[in-house]
Amino acid sequence: FGKIVATGLTNDVTLQNGTLKIQNIRGNSFYGKIGGNVIVDLNKRITWTNVQGRGLSAEPAILALIPKSDDIAGKLDFDSKLSFRGFCVSDIQHSLSGNTIFIISNGKIGSLGKLEHLISAQNLLTSNALTTSLNTVVKAFAVKNTGYYKYVKGRVNLSSGVANISAIKAAGPTMSLYITGRYNIP
Repeated sequence: FGKIVATGLTNDVTLQNGTLKIQNIRGNSFYGKIGGNVIVDLNKRITWTNVQGRGLSAEPAILALIPKSDDIAGKLDFDSKLSFRGFCVSDIQHSLSGNTIFIISNGKIGSLGKLEHLISAQNLLTSNALTTSLNTVVKAFAVKNTGYYKYVKGRVNLSSGVANISAIKAAGPTMSLYITGRYNIP
């Protein structure tokens, strides 16, 4: 969480009966605009957030959240409603709940979006004959960059530190992806 940077922040802050409210947050982050509200129950150590972002540069924004992510470029818009307990990173990660809806427009996915990467996935390569056949196909398509997309959009639901990817869809001129699954936040 330490790599998320915002500038030009304005907001309204109130503290009453052990509840800190930071409302009407507006600012700039990752070359785009952010806004939202945060409520912190200081006694129960619970935080609720409702944050939106528009026109952010996807690559630095995603790298700030997921340092090991594949390179991805484009303009990011998101709406996020999250809650968590505690104030240290470990407590936050294990209690994180809520959802995030996002769309990244007109960009490029790194190796994940390349056809040769998808075709040579380890679960497909079980025999030498298949490997040889796939290498021929990969060479034929390697000159075509399939990593460009019109959009990547999705919804991630979080519950007790587990990210349930209900759907992430990518659509571009030469390839489309559809991803679902679960990810345990470390």
